[in-house]
This record gives sequence, C-alpha cells and structure tokens, in this order.
Amino acid sequence: VSITDTPLADAADVPAQRNPAMPPGQTTTAAAGKADFPPVPFEGSEPAPAPPPQNLSVHAQSPAVPLADVVRTAKPAAPPPVAVVIPTPPVAPARAVVAAPEPAKTQVAILPVEPAPTPVLKPAILRAPPLPVLKPEALQRPAPPAPAPLPKAAAPVASYVPTVEAGGVLYVSGQLPFRADGSVITGRLGDTIDIASGKEAARQCGLMLLAQVEKALGSLDRVDRIIKLGVFVNSAADFSAHPEIANGASDLMAQVFGDAGTHARAAVGVAALPRGAAVEVDAIIAIKD
Repeated sequence: VSITDTPLADAADVPAQRNPAMPPGQTTTAAAGKADFPPVPFEGSEPAPAPPPQNLSVHAQSPAVPLADVVRTAKPAAPPPVAVVIPTPPVAPARAVVAAPEPAKTQVAILPVEPAPTPVLKPAILRAPPLPVLKPEALQRPAPPAPAPLPKAAAPVASYVPTVEAGGVLYVSGQLPFRADGSVITGRLGDTIDIASGKEAARQCGLMLLAQVEKALGSLDRVDRIIKLGVFVNSAADFSAHPEIANGASDLMAQVFGDAGTHARAAVGVAALPRGAAVEVDAIIAIKD
C-alpha cells in the first residue's frame, strides 16, 4: 500500500472518487479536511449532542478496505463555544468619608490689668536706731593698772638723764634691778646666780623702767606702744640662756599693756654691769599726744 502525504483540498475541489473495492454504482463522497469528527468535551461543559451521521458510504458487503484508501470528504463540526470564567479579585467595600467638624474658635478678650498697689512703708520702719555717741575718752584704750607699788624712780648715777622725749617717742635709759630696800641685785649668770634669780632681776629692771616712764609722762595712759627693749645680762663666757633672763622684763610689759606691750628686743651677754648688777634694761616707747 502506498500512502502519499498530500494536503487536503477544499471539498468543493475534490471530485467524487470511487473505491475499487466497492460495488459498481456506489461512491464515497468526502471533502478533504472537512470530515465531521465528534467534538471533544471540555471539563465543566455540557456534553455536546451526537453529531449527525457523516456522509460516508461504505458497502456493507464490501470486503475489508485499508484505512488509507478511505478518504473522508466531510469536514468536522466546529466545537461548541466554551464559557471560561475568570475570577475577579474581591473589591473592598467603599468606606464612607466623614469630614471632621472644625474646632470651635475661642475668642480671648484681653482686659487691662491694673498693677497692684505698692505698699507704703511707714517712716517708723525706715528709721534706723540712733548710733551711740562715743566720747573721745571712750575711744582711748585704757591702760591696765601697773603692778603696785612701783618703786621710786632712781636718780641717774652719772652724767645722763633718765628719759628723753622726741617726735612722739620716749627713750628710757638703762635701769638697774633695785630691791625694795634700795639695794641692787648683783651677780653673774652662769657663775654666782641661777636663771630664776636672773629672771627676777630683769623683772625689777622693768618695774624701775615703768617708774621712770610715769615720772616723765605723768601717767602710764600716755603709753601707745612699747617699741623695743634692750636687755643686758651679766654672764659667764659659756652662758647662753640670755633669752630666758630677758623674759622677766618682756612678760611684765605684756602684763601691763597687753598687745601694746609686745615689742622688739635685743638680749646680749656682757662681762660686767654698773655696780655689779646682774641685769640692765633700756626701752624705746611710742607715746600719745
């Protein structure tokens, strides 16, 4: 059998052919490409009606004919239209838009504010208490009382004066340590007398010095400041406790005049003093007008 792959022509162009195996007088008319085929059902569609019998005539008594010799002349029927459902996305329900009410406008009234009245201070509140009136004598520092009794001011033993006043300063000559009976305390520190006896001798020199100041000024109240003391100690060559001896006179000045009695000082050792005295003291004193 020879099968030729020839494109089918239109049924109108294909002439009626006769199958040699068919009895005489019977023909098979088929239109190439236009044979009716049963439609193929689609899922979800209703089954198509059975197609009408095709115009194919095959002799019932004809012998078996090869399929290649059978030429279909009828065109298949067009399949019925299929309805395709395309789902659409759900549409959100429309929201109602409600306009917010406008806020109410507050009207502010600015009223003039009167200032608070200023309190009036009474003259009694502003009046300060009167200051105490100080008398001139109250401004002066009272002098502390001198140790009583002061000895009688001794007369100079040579050609000099006991005190000299110049420019508000009183210079007092060196004073010796007199006892109450008028005798002089003698001795040599570090040799014949001890430190306690030497310190007492310096104190007796200080008392005689105050007696000379009182005689020169008329009163110790005129003393403004003890400026300086000079202390001379009759001592051995190896004696060195001169400051302790001088404290006898310095402590007396601080006792009598307080802060005004503090002073500068020089304490030195000497080989001998007038009349064999153990100590001699001089002074420089600032006085008041």
